[in-house]
Amino acid sequence: MGDGRIPVPELPVDMDWFNVQEPVRLGSQRGRVVLLNFWTASSIACQHMIHDLDWLQRKYTDRLLVIGIHAPKFAHERAIDQVQKAVNRLHIHHPVANDPDLHIWRQYRASVWPSTVMIDPEGGVVGMLRGTGHRQTLDNLIGSHLEFAERRGLIPEQPLARECEPERSAVVLFPGRILATPGRLYISDSGHNRILETDHHGRVLRAFGSHSPGLVDAAGIFAAFSNPQGLCLDGDFLYVADAGNHAIRRIDLIAGEVTTIAGNGMHGVMNQAWYEDPRQVSLNTPWSLLMLGGRLLVTMAGQHQLWLMDLSSNRLQLLAGSGEPGLRDGVQGGAVMAQPTGLAADAGFVYITDSDSSALRRLDRSTGRIDTLIGRGIFENGDTDGILDRVQWQYPLDVCTGEAAGILYVADTYNNKIKRIDLDAKTVSSLYLAHELDEPGGVYVHGGRLWIANTNAHEILCVDLASGICQAVALNDEDAFDL
Repeated sequence: MGDGRIPVPELPVDMDWFNVQEPVRLGSQRGRVVLLNFWTASSIACQHMIHDLDWLQRKYTDRLLVIGIHAPKFAHERAIDQVQKAVNRLHIHHPVANDPDLHIWRQYRASVWPSTVMIDPEGGVVGMLRGTGHRQTLDNLIGSHLEFAERRGLIPEQPLARECEPERSAVVLFPGRILATPGRLYISDSGHNRILETDHHGRVLRAFGSHSPGLVDAAGIFAAFSNPQGLCLDGDFLYVADAGNHAIRRIDLIAGEVTTIAGNGMHGVMNQAWYEDPRQVSLNTPWSLLMLGGRLLVTMAGQHQLWLMDLSSNRLQLLAGSGEPGLRDGVQGGAVMAQPTGLAADAGFVYITDSDSSALRRLDRSTGRIDTLIGRGIFENGDTDGILDRVQWQYPLDVCTGEAAGILYVADTYNNKIKRIDLDAKTVSSLYLAHELDEPGGVYVHGGRLWIANTNAHEILCVDLASGICQAVALNDEDAFDL
């Protein structure tokens, strides 16, 4: 951050606001430190920053005011209702203003997500921090500026009146992923911080984790997760990408016990090629898992990489990805990805959804090379079906193999669609469903049916692939906590 004080420009009066009863005026915040956080819902880096801002807000309470300026990257993110969903899904409690045309973004000369502008208690701009990892720097700056304000006798006005708009009550809240077996469904009930085991009719048989976020290894509802996402089944063990805890968990489906096998619960940057004790490592938002012959493939979405955990030797090693966001083919560190979030495999390849570049990548299992099947660049997206090399998507979060060889299904999340890929014909088509999708985040095919985690609608859908009939699963958990 730079020195000197620049008068802060006022926010426009016509912005759409969330979590407050009326628009926030910067000129009325004397005596407080104000942080303007420029963020976008699709960015995992922004999610990391939001956690740091929450920590700072709890520490400084009413002497600090955090204001989120939602500056969307994708067209889908501009809509008011989608911003509200993102605010609720990410548990944002501070005031948020929507900047759909990036007017405020340009005014403050923001260039990356996230960017955080600090305003001192006298209303002057202190400077801007770009990216993440600035909690301690901000903590020191806020403390020193508030001490100065106290010496000057600057006393803030009354706290802002908050007014949140909660989600409707539902059995699942923002479900992220779905996995099916012949008699069971396993659901990442991400907004409730738990994993559900149900039958195919939706009756909840067991719950792992309660509604409260945390990192607790225990049995059933006494365990704790935080925003669990990807699921992978291997025999009697269900593996979970516990994204909010930056951990990988294992559920023993016989004993009902939850165990942490990787991650220490802290967000970090993995700067080594391999680790001997994965439980001591600060992971970076693992999002999806895939079992490959006793080895667990992990999309480390927060670090734009693929990692491999050998379950026999308990060794965690980097497989591919430079660690910087982008779209470039190659092997190992020569490959560049952008928030890989979905995994599927056939006999020769692993398929990866690169959400932030709206791409589908393919990993050759024999050579380790990553190539791009769909995608043109980190800022290139749209909604175009047809021949593979002409296709455009918008923030695809998941991929699964179909019942027949050469068929894939993709959750084209920000287009609110499911796409079917025929690898032999090299074509992509949209599935017609007589049911509205709202940011579907997970797909899985089993037994002639396509299961969908319809994330923002808080529901699980089942599509009969032969007839095309789509129905919502009638989830019922009235007995889940009596086990």
